[in-house]
Amino acid sequence: MVENLYTEYFNLAETYMELQKYDKALPLYKTASEVEDYYWISTYRMSKIYLSQNNWSKAMECYQELLKRDLDNTNLKESIAYCYAMNGNREKALSIYEELFNSGNTSEDILSNIISINTSFLKDEKLSDDEKQVFKETAQRYFEELKEMYPENKNIPSFETIFNPPEQTS
Repeated sequence: MVENLYTEYFNLAETYMELQKYDKALPLYKTASEVEDYYWISTYRMSKIYLSQNNWSKAMECYQELLKRDLDNTNLKESIAYCYAMNGNREKALSIYEELFNSGNTSEDILSNIISINTSFLKDEKLSDDEKQVFKETAQRYFEELKEMYPENKNIPSFETIFNPPEQTS
């Protein structure tokens, strides 16, 4: 009987999720997650809701919980890195993306994110010119990889302007 009630909570949450009524779905997923049968799927759905709400910390908590079940899941690790980046922890995000890349996950998204984060440091006024140069060189190295592996990547033109800005005429 109680199990049926949690099934109803979950099904209703799924309906609200399909209707993009995330504020109504979230508490139902939380309730459904109280039983083992719905724990993992509800946690995953809650992570998606938190992402849609730009609640990076809560989304990251969900992804980290899911990672306990599947330690080698690179999609979850990539999602955690994304949450760190969006939450302002560029160093931690960069560390995870580079770890994923170095372990063989050479996707376009990971390469683009590594380049983007490295180049974001170029605008950081707290860094010395030498520190910025290291980030720029690292970004350029990954940029060369991106161009070689994915020559049709949509981010190449915008990265190109960062590394080779057009000359300004006066």
